Amino acid sequence: MVVANIKNLTREEIIGNALQIRDEVAKVALETEKLGNISEEIMKKLCEAGFFGAMTPSEFGGQEMPLDVVFDVCDYIAQGCVSTAWVTCLVSVHNWMVGLFPWEAQKEVFADNNYNLISATFGPKGKAFKTNGGYILSGRWSFITGIKHSSWVIVGGMYLSNSTNEKPIPKVFILPQKQVEILDTWYVSGMKGTGSNDIKINEVFVPEYRVANLIDLLNGNSPGSKVLKSANFQWCVASVAALSGTAPAIGATKRVIQIYKDKLNNFLQNNVEVRQTSLVRLSDIIVRLEIMELLMRNSIKDMILNTESASLTLNDKAKYRVQCTLVVKECKSIINEVLDVMGSRSHYLTEELQRFARDIAMIYSHTMLDFDGANEAYGKLQLGLPHNTPII
Repeated sequence: MVVANIKNLTREEIIGNALQIRDEVAKVALETEKLGNISEEIMKKLCEAGFFGAMTPSEFGGQEMPLDVVFDVCDYIAQGCVSTAWVTCLVSVHNWMVGLFPWEAQKEVFADNNYNLISATFGPKGKAFKTNGGYILSGRWSFITGIKHSSWVIVGGMYLSNSTNEKPIPKVFILPQKQVEILDTWYVSGMKGTGSNDIKINEVFVPEYRVANLIDLLNGNSPGSKVLKSANFQWCVASVAALSGTAPAIGATKRVIQIYKDKLNNFLQNNVEVRQTSLVRLSDIIVRLEIMELLMRNSIKDMILNTESASLTLNDKAKYRVQCTLVVKECKSIINEVLDVMGSRSHYLTEELQRFARDIAMIYSHTMLDFDGANEAYGKLQLGLPHNTPII
């Protein structure tokens, strides 16, 4: 499903749309969780709000907005529903990712509109063999967010040469969703509404122009960066994915802090004494979250400036990922602290706070936000040791 002819919007208009949708998705958040997917109605409203074309190439009518716009949008939406924010964030970024592919692929994906609904996973779980004009791709992939709504899918796979002297090469492939089999596997404790089911591909032909080298995309040296004018398409995939992926965690934590404030205000209005420890905790978690948000916004600015000045280093990219994992870890800590003091009712599965706690736990487990792995790689770089993590 794609809603065509979305007019160009200003940053203020897009943010205003996010604020309005925040309240709408909050009303149906429980239903979204039970459904295991975003409803068609909400997905249509997300399309109409202009989020998905915010970062696509201007050559196709996209707005090429900076990354912090998507960050703001997903921050606000997460205050209503984390699953909806996560899907919004990923689909927006996946549209930007299409701009990293060869020109012919971009023209095909954006043939009818300045965005599309795209799911993706870069983990090279598939196997690909060269054939005339392209590749034959097979494999199975997990955590394919929003796959039932998507028109296109981006997946990673290892190109296996017939030559014994040539090592496998990680590549990414983009293909129509109708060519993949969707497996009903999304039975989880958190982020239930993202519909992140598995997919299976069995010997599907992918033309050469819809294939790119994964290492080139990670290094900001993609085919798209050579043909598009904007410096936006020189950003590296891992940095963009990690930085934008923290927005739902920050938005969720803002809402949880507000729930805690509302409870304390309710005590005051009913002449119930508020404990000094509660006031100390409130101040502490507010300031901690403000620091985390400031860190992310500064990191986004730093990544953009370093890319534009061609001074972005491996150390920079590793640092951004560490900062992202720290932010999510701190958000998880704040939410769990609030959950601990909100009483037994907050553990009902239907309670808003309980849902946020389950969702943040799921975000924290994401491979791009692996705290130990990110810090290990960054620590090795500080000592001049080789790292074993290609996704930085």
